[in-house]
Amino acid sequence: MTTTRAPRVRKPRRTPAEMFLDTIKDVVLAAGRSDEDLLSPAAEHFHLRVENGGYMPLVIEAFTVHLERPILGAVAHRVLSVAHYFESNGDLVADPEVELLAGRLLPLAITQGFFGRRVVGQLDEDRGQFLVSPSGQREVKNFAGMWARNIREQGFAEAARQAVLLRQHGYVEGGAPTPE
Repeated sequence: MTTTRAPRVRKPRRTPAEMFLDTIKDVVLAAGRSDEDLLSPAAEHFHLRVENGGYMPLVIEAFTVHLERPILGAVAHRVLSVAHYFESNGDLVADPEVELLAGRLLPLAITQGFFGRRVVGQLDEDRGQFLVSPSGQREVKNFAGMWARNIREQGFAEAARQAVLLRQHGYVEGGAPTPE
């Protein structure tokens, strides 16, 4: 008697940008915050800082920009900024920082310490559209996918979860996630 197996259904592979956004949402939710606060264009400025042992703090911010479009009028878009910061000569330096248009997973810029900032997508208010560099987009998306794996492996979601538990029990440590 022969048995036939059902064909394997492969899940669509997530893009590096999707992995990055999912990782950031996991950290935000672990910190007791809402992903609506992070992603909704109607939300106010979002800020979260997560300390995690020997790693540089992870800072997640989101804000809304409005793009005036012909016929459609003003359209709101959520910009997400994720960064590690270190101090150099009294100044905070982002290393790295990735900015993306959250709703479309469209990278806007990457900053890498002393290499500076590279803009790969920008808002053209006169034309009511976003202008992009395809090669720069690929580069930032691939970097974001690698960084998402590092953020997961370094345990930032767990650090955020632990800090919430400490705060709930009256312990306020330097590692507590700080909403601002």
